[in-house]
Amino acid sequence: MWMHWGNRRFFRIYCPDLIVHPVLDCPDAVDKILPWLERLHVIVFGPGLGRDPKIIETATNLLKLCLSAKKPIVIDADGLFILNDNIDLIYGHSNVILTPNAIEFRRLFGEDINVTRHKISLLGDGIVILEKGLNDKIYISQTNEIYIMPSGGSGRRCGGQGDLLSGSLATFLYWSLQSNQPNPVYLAACASSYFIKRLNYASFQKLGRSTVASDMINEIYTVFRNDFES
Repeated sequence: MWMHWGNRRFFRIYCPDLIVHPVLDCPDAVDKILPWLERLHVIVFGPGLGRDPKIIETATNLLKLCLSAKKPIVIDADGLFILNDNIDLIYGHSNVILTPNAIEFRRLFGEDINVTRHKISLLGDGIVILEKGLNDKIYISQTNEIYIMPSGGSGRRCGGQGDLLSGSLATFLYWSLQSNQPNPVYLAACASSYFIKRLNYASFQKLGRSTVASDMINEIYTVFRNDFES
């Protein structure tokens, strides 16, 4: 299940398929959200969150609550902004995936390779970093291993492509956990990186430079069937 807390009217008009609960800006937002958490399989933090101080404060408290409840979590976009000065929030937790682009990665872990390795090593073995780029990179915190994924996904990099990555990560993470796969966060990161690049490639072959994120969504059925189910 996926939920977004924001402007309900806007999102319901734009996409009636979404379940939207507009409570993130309420003073008692965390208390209102708490009863729903048990029903949620994976929580995605960040896309569309914004940086209003009150929203950030509420989202930070909600993140702490989800971590204490041991919920699987994907953190992207403005969710990563929360971690810039609070990376220790996720230390030692399991089933957490971070999805920074190159700039967000440097903000989180610095530019000096030794500092970067040290900061990543502190995360713990249940956390994976998927750095987005022409070649996505997957960082395994405990071993300092870096896996370079095949290039692609940038025939035309669409606005919203990162959101598709976050959503697919949540889905693959849940499936990996349900099927008791070893290292589910790593498996989910590999599968989602590959999947989104394949969606982009399939869309770009048809529409070229006019490709947008919704065109990638239209390719989900075919790409998933051909690359995963077959």
